[in-house]
Amino acid sequence: MTTRTNFLKKSFQMIGGIFAESIQKKLPDKILNPKREIYPPGAIDDFVNKCESCGDCISACPVNCIKFSPDELTGKDLPIIVPSEKACIMCENLQCMKVCLRNALVLPEDRIFPKIGLAEIITDKCLPYNGQNCMTCYDACPLKRDAISMKFNRPVINAESCTGCGICEEVCILEDNKGIKIQVLSSE
Repeated sequence: MTTRTNFLKKSFQMIGGIFAESIQKKLPDKILNPKREIYPPGAIDDFVNKCESCGDCISACPVNCIKFSPDELTGKDLPIIVPSEKACIMCENLQCMKVCLRNALVLPEDRIFPKIGLAEIITDKCLPYNGQNCMTCYDACPLKRDAISMKFNRPVINAESCTGCGICEEVCILEDNKGIKIQVLSSE
């Protein structure tokens, strides 16, 4: 038997759900699903707010893999890396972090090189997963046998070791639809 309290409680939950759904439909997609970028090595959790868009990390990068891109939510130009265009080479001196005066890029104490992303094999595109021979990503990986290994002639990512530098994505021989992509690390 339904009590009046339970009836009212369920009614308010239903009305609240309908109200929330109608508001969500009116919000722009860029607020609901903001584009997530790969930031330079050492980007802190609050990077978007802490970075002053000075461009010092861009100038300091020895391979010019860092470039500005407008942030969809703030409109602020932020330094990002697009691995398919130019990957981070995991340089030893980590100049991009050294020149960041606002500490938006910081080397974690427990790592030699910070994680900036995570490689993911796109199995429906990757040649070895589709019956062809290829070891390009494995051969190019600066941490081969650790970040990328080969099993049954197919590349396999070790999430613990992969830094997300993007070299594997940059060198993938598939031009438009890469067989390996760097995914943004979850901020949750």
